[in-house]
Amino acid sequence: MAGRLLGSTDQSWQLSTLANGNLSIVDRNSGKSLGIYQASKAGGAQAVQWTANTSADQQWSMVQSGTSWQIKNVNSGLVLSVQGSTADGANVVQTAAGTGSDQRWRLVQLSNQ
Repeated sequence: MAGRLLGSTDQSWQLSTLANGNLSIVDRNSGKSLGIYQASKAGGAQAVQWTANTSADQQWSMVQSGTSWQIKNVNSGLVLSVQGSTADGANVVQTAAGTGSDQRWRLVQLSNQ
C-alpha cells in the first residue's frame, strides 16, 4: 500500500511488513524511511525521512479507526499527527493518541504500484 495526494511521488509511501511484524514506511521519491528525529520518545518530536537503519524509531504499527488509520511509532508508542495546521508544509510530529482528525490518515492502494 502507498498513500498519494495530487499524484506527487514525494507524497507516495510504500508500506512493508518487517520480519518482526512491524511496518517500515518508505518514501517513493527519496527511498528514505519514515522515522522520528533522534529516535525521540517525546511528544512533539518531528517525523523525518532518514536512511533506513531498522531502528525502532523507523518501525510502525497501524491502528484502524473507521475508514482512517492512526500510525503508531514502535519506539515511542506515540502516533503521527499534523501539528496544529491544515496548511501546506505543516509539520508532522508524534503525539499521544487521541480522537482528533490531525491523527487520522487515509491509505489508498495505487493500481499502478
